[in-house]
Amino acid sequence: MDATDIKERSPHRFPLNDRAVAILEARRAAAGTGATPSALVFAAPRSGGVFGGWSNLKASLDGRLGETVAPWRLHDLRRTAATALGELGYDDALVDMLLNHTAAGTRSVLTRTYNRADRWEDRVRATAAWGRWIDTALGVPGLDGDGDGENVVDLATGRPLAA
Repeated sequence: MDATDIKERSPHRFPLNDRAVAILEARRAAAGTGATPSALVFAAPRSGGVFGGWSNLKASLDGRLGETVAPWRLHDLRRTAATALGELGYDDALVDMLLNHTAAGTRSVLTRTYNRADRWEDRVRATAAWGRWIDTALGVPGLDGDGDGENVVDLATGRPLAA
């Protein structure tokens, strides 16, 4: 069985940081009182079903970003998170768990077979650290740095949100 088969058959529990929870709460509030706990948070815009338009989303983002961002791939976002967490001191095995790399080279066959620890508390700390890293990079007020939010840009207008 290859890694894809393993990944598709096993649940991936992922702790959400404060930033992610705030986004989800805002989405629920925007949906109104008719939203149910089982409702999709990020539904496909036309069908209302499960979102699957990643290529269209990427093309739309590229169009809005223009030449302000070097060519990139969606997978770069995972790579950025993994690299940042590594720089913050989190070990490869934990980062692999967060990314759901069930058969990564950093996890030996023996480790994958016998070590069933999910390291949940470590994963919670890591995703919280990732949220703080993003907040700092974006200049979110109240954090280290100038905190003016000038790095947060509205993709529709291209203008800083802090303006």
